[in-house]
Amino acid sequence: MSGILPDGCRLKVHLQMPLICNMDPPCPYCGIYRSLHSDDVPPVTDVRRWFVALDDLSRKRGPLHVACLHGEPFADRDLMRVLGRLSEHNLIDCFSNMIRTADVIRESFGVPENLWVTASFHPHHWADVASFAERVADVRSMGVRCDRVFLVAFPPNIPRLQGWIGELVEIGLTPYVMPFTGELSGARYPEAHTDEEWSLISRYLAERFGEDGFMTSRKGRLCRAGIDIVFVDTDGAVRSCPSGYAHDLGNLLDGTMRTLDAPRPCLAPHCQCPDLWRLIISD
Repeated sequence: MSGILPDGCRLKVHLQMPLICNMDPPCPYCGIYRSLHSDDVPPVTDVRRWFVALDDLSRKRGPLHVACLHGEPFADRDLMRVLGRLSEHNLIDCFSNMIRTADVIRESFGVPENLWVTASFHPHHWADVASFAERVADVRSMGVRCDRVFLVAFPPNIPRLQGWIGELVEIGLTPYVMPFTGELSGARYPEAHTDEEWSLISRYLAERFGEDGFMTSRKGRLCRAGIDIVFVDTDGAVRSCPSGYAHDLGNLLDGTMRTLDAPRPCLAPHCQCPDLWRLIISD
C-alpha cells in the first residue's frame, strides 16, 4: 500500500467538515477562524446518515483511515459521536487544540486506542508548555495515540518558537511548523518570512511536505490521490484531492462514490497538501 496509509487501513477518507473553532480568544494568526464561533456553523445534522455511509464504505473496502484535520473537530459533539462509533473498526485521525479533548473522548470513543490525535499548540491560550503537556498526558492515558504537534510561525512568536519546540519534543511530540499566512504590519506572509525564519520553518516541514517543500511543483507526475485517499465535502461530494484540479468521484452519502482505477498525472501547479507528496510515484 501507499506510504500514506497506516498498517491495516485500505483507504484514507478525509472529511472536509465545516470549520469550527472554540478558541476564546481566537488565534491572532488564523484569519479563517478570526470571526468564527462554534454557534455560527451548523453541526453534522444527519448523524445517522453519515455513520451509515462511512460504515458501509468500511464494510466494502476494509478498515478506513478517517481523518478530520482542520478546525477543531472535538467542538462538534455530533461529529464525535459518529467518529466514536466508527472507531470500533477504523482508525480515526483528528486535529485538536487539546482544550476539551479528553472529556469528549471519554464521552464518545469506546475504543480510544483507534484514535490518533494531532495536537495544535496555541501559545496565547496556554500559560506555558507544561499546562499543555498535562492535557496531552490525559489524552494519552486513555490509550490514544498523540505524538504530533503543529505550531504556526506567527512572526511575533518566532523568537520563542525554538524554545517551545524543545519543550514539546521533550514530552514526545514531533513538531511541524507552518508558515504564517496573512497580513501583518503591512507585510504579506508567507512571502515576507525572512531567510532565517524559512530555515526554521523548513526544518519542521519536510516530514509533512517532502524535502522539496510545499511550494515545489509536482505537476505532471503520476499521483495516487483518488486511489489511496479521497476528500469528502459537507454535502458528501467526493474529490481526489483538495485542489481546484481534483477528479470528481461521486458522492459518499448517496452511494455513488468511486475511486480511480489507476494513478493520474497531478494537474495542480503546486501541491500544498500535507503528506500527499507521498502519493507521487517516483520517476
